[in-house]
Amino acid sequence: MCRFAYARTARGGGNLKLAPQGFQDVCHSEGVYPKESSLLLIPKAGLLRHKPRNDKFGFTLAEVLITLGIIGIVAAMTIPTLLANHRSKVLEATFQKSYNEFSQVLLRVTNVQDENIYGNLIGSEIQYLLANEYPNSKVTGEIYPTSPEFQEKMLGFSLPIYKTYNKSKEFSAKYFDDGSVIVNKGFFIFINSDNRNSKNIQFALDINGIKAPNIVGYDVFFFGLNENNYLILPNDDPSLCSLTSNDEKNGYSCSYYAINDKKYFGKLAW
Repeated sequence: MCRFAYARTARGGGNLKLAPQGFQDVCHSEGVYPKESSLLLIPKAGLLRHKPRNDKFGFTLAEVLITLGIIGIVAAMTIPTLLANHRSKVLEATFQKSYNEFSQVLLRVTNVQDENIYGNLIGSEIQYLLANEYPNSKVTGEIYPTSPEFQEKMLGFSLPIYKTYNKSKEFSAKYFDDGSVIVNKGFFIFINSDNRNSKNIQFALDINGIKAPNIVGYDVFFFGLNENNYLILPNDDPSLCSLTSNDEKNGYSCSYYAINDKKYFGKLAW
């Protein structure tokens, strides 16, 4: 037999069963439950509503500031590397595109000519043949060593000042001074034929134009020309593609490594 009395709830009516201390059994419609407590209120099914919890969880200001600080440190460490990798990838793709296109241009020029470029023409003559292959380009002759004011008058903008591979000094201007074709603001061709020697033709390709970095071995590359009018690479002289050399020609040999070393652009020292 169940020993307890019914009591009314404080609100909503309905009966609650009171079990005084010491009772071992509390009756329920679905069974008997052991319980030891001073006072136990057992609601009939559905008569009591549970109050919703209003507990709110969040972060303190200190925790937020610490988290933001950690994110800032990680960003400061990784963003420069990501930007450098992106620059290198862009330059690599632009280099391959410019190199391939210029090789094809030389082949077309050769097919049009009755004679080879190599051994017959010097830079100031070659520039006109190249300009015919690039619509809207400008033949400017020996423009690189001229003043920025003269360049502005001729082109509408001044040419960059090129640095050596390790950025220690200006690259020698004499390797840009025997003819040039300014294709657009993003691509320049400079021609050099030392002492008007038609068998010693060099091309300097600025694949990035007026945009930075304007460093030989980064976005400026040198090539030679052989008797078959094909582009040839300079020798692999490591002192002319060096981070320690102070030679004013430092960077001249970097074309060799840009072509032959698949990791070349990824190793540029930004």
